[in-house]
Amino acid sequence: SGDSSAVVPSGPCAVCPPTKMEMEMESSGEQGVGEFANDTLVDFSMRWIRRNDDPETSAAHFFTTHFFTALDEGGPAAVSSWTAKKDIDIFQKRFVFIPIKHCNSLDYWSLCVVVNPGAISNEYVDEDDQSDDQDFPCILFLDSLKAHRKARVATKVRNWLNHEAKRLGKFTELFEAKNPKLFNKETMEVIDPKVPYQDNSWDCGVFVCRYAYALYLMRNKQITYEAAGLENRPYFLDLITKSPEFNFNMVDIGRVRDELKELITNLSPKYFEAKAKEKLEQDEKRKAKKRKVQAEATAKASTDAKDGEEKKSEEDHDEAVDGAVDMDVDGAEV
Repeated sequence: SGDSSAVVPSGPCAVCPPTKMEMEMESSGEQGVGEFANDTLVDFSMRWIRRNDDPETSAAHFFTTHFFTALDEGGPAAVSSWTAKKDIDIFQKRFVFIPIKHCNSLDYWSLCVVVNPGAISNEYVDEDDQSDDQDFPCILFLDSLKAHRKARVATKVRNWLNHEAKRLGKFTELFEAKNPKLFNKETMEVIDPKVPYQDNSWDCGVFVCRYAYALYLMRNKQITYEAAGLENRPYFLDLITKSPEFNFNMVDIGRVRDELKELITNLSPKYFEAKAKEKLEQDEKRKAKKRKVQAEATAKASTDAKDGEEKKSEEDHDEAVDGAVDMDVDGAEV
């Protein structure tokens, strides 16, 4: 329920303060709850949204809040391990969710969603061969304050898509024949459809969670050229702007905020227990790896020392034999 035409603030805020929920949790006195702020709050919500989904077969993939920060600061190579270690092929996904923070020096949240990255080849066929029922590759940018620079974010994400495609050996013929930057502003357009906006300065994180939930509900819908409404502007008018999934307002956001607060309060002990267990397991893996490396180094040093002793023994033996031979020769001459 709700009217999706919430008023956009007349001027952007320079820094988004803690959300109302975060401030309430900080002052609630609940043990550990106050730690659920900012990044952790959004990450927790994203994980809760997809809790019943199999990540291997799901049409959606969620990156944590630190992904874009790492990409922004270190470039595509800095985040290669995020998919490589888990053997994730993002080109098999319909939606790739990337929460955005720390952009333009503005400390608040927006949401970037890569749509149909595996369908980029559809952008390189002749118009006569292009069909309206083909998957449409694009980047959706949802910003409840309209203050982040979508073009800058999209450029960073496209560079990562090109890097990731080359790492996985995708679209090799297209890369060679068409463009070293297969994903560019013409073939992977960034679109910011009209969505509900906030009328305060503290609910950006909750809006990002609600945007993600709305799109997640649509993960099994085919996003085609026709469905995107490319013949008429604004794009995604029916699929997103007028959709029931995005039909919410500030009253609904307040309810979501309260529900998240209650959920986190109830689950925080289990969450921190799981995180502590996970940290212990990671620490033990690091220690085991370190012990293995040390053991291998010790074994190698021992082998090298043994080889050195054997070599020296052989050399000593050879010298002794040579000496004996020399003595025999000298004796024979006498």
